[in-house]
Amino acid sequence: MISSRFLRYSAATAGITGTAYLVYQTVKSMRQGFAVQARDIKDTHVVVIGGGYAGISCASELKDKCKYTLIDAKDKFHHNWGAQRASIEEGFARQLLTYMRSKVVNLDPGSQIVKLENGNELKYDYLVLATGTGGSFPGRIPLGISERMRSCYDTIRKRIMDARSVVIVGGGAAGVEMAGDIKEDFTDKTVTLVHPSEQLVDNDVSDKFQGMVKDRLKKLGVAMVLGERVVNLDAAVAGAGPAVVKTDAGREIPADFVIKAIGLKVHSVAYANSELGKKMDNFGRLPVNEFLQVDGYENVFAAGDCNNVKERKMGMLATQQGTSVGKSILSHAEGKALNKYSGGAPFALCIGRTGGVTRMPFFGGVVLGDWVTTKIKAKDCCLSVVKKQLGVKD
Repeated sequence: MISSRFLRYSAATAGITGTAYLVYQTVKSMRQGFAVQARDIKDTHVVVIGGGYAGISCASELKDKCKYTLIDAKDKFHHNWGAQRASIEEGFARQLLTYMRSKVVNLDPGSQIVKLENGNELKYDYLVLATGTGGSFPGRIPLGISERMRSCYDTIRKRIMDARSVVIVGGGAAGVEMAGDIKEDFTDKTVTLVHPSEQLVDNDVSDKFQGMVKDRLKKLGVAMVLGERVVNLDAAVAGAGPAVVKTDAGREIPADFVIKAIGLKVHSVAYANSELGKKMDNFGRLPVNEFLQVDGYENVFAAGDCNNVKERKMGMLATQQGTSVGKSILSHAEGKALNKYSGGAPFALCIGRTGGVTRMPFFGGVVLGDWVTTKIKAKDCCLSVVKKQLGVKD
């Protein structure tokens, strides 16, 4: 189990904001100040900022091979692929979390130092930025709520169970999966998905994929309002009682419960005020090469949502990126060729427990349906795969 390989580095602070990160460091003591080329690989120190899919996969690759420190904003790992399932299935939320915090306030790539809020500084040989994205619950868990995340899931599950009508605002992957899970488990409820575009998920999926997604939602009985933007979202999601969702087309949709499934934003605070921040694009992403090295820095890598790799931002690919970065660091420390990132994971969209749509990374992106999607993801939202990676036993 990854977390068993770490010791707590600094105490957590309550109600933290900004870029708060829990710090774990490997059990062996750290030696600092030597050039990478002059040291044994086991004396190489890697700092990984971000304990999401990219961060933990990188740490897994480094485990038992060199010294590393994993730093994360939350006090737990949140398996957000299963957010929609945890919102309707009692007990599922307890399986979505695994580990633990301090604050990164700045970076100094020139001196190879990570600065923490408590005044401590971490010297690194390699830095991995895997800060991910943030957004609204339940798709993401904002800082400060992870300690009570299970109770938050209990609350949202109860509200779904008590509601006769549910409106989900946002028809990206998270919104589509939420709509499918709710409607398949609660067939008597009215479930409406509202999205400002006529295209669900995103504009990069094929017409066949798009058609199969809409057909699956129709089969389950999900109502879709497409091409209309919600104009009172904050008010609709703010209250604990019923609301009326209003669109820019003048439509009014009564709902006992409104779920927000939009608004992901890159966590860039850790590096925005450093010299790396000058390289960010408008979304907070960092430019990287084919080895996922940040432009201009041989020993700084960016993996997952915080880089500008032109591929869909999803957990499976973030995991592959993290693993690739780990391999490159180990190779570079030994003077070997870096590992070129190639990508190529399936894009599986589960729409309920028994089906969905999957785009495979071969044969030109062949699109497959319910049976394959259930095998890949829909059955348990890939929970078993992530548990195996983390070393978590049932």
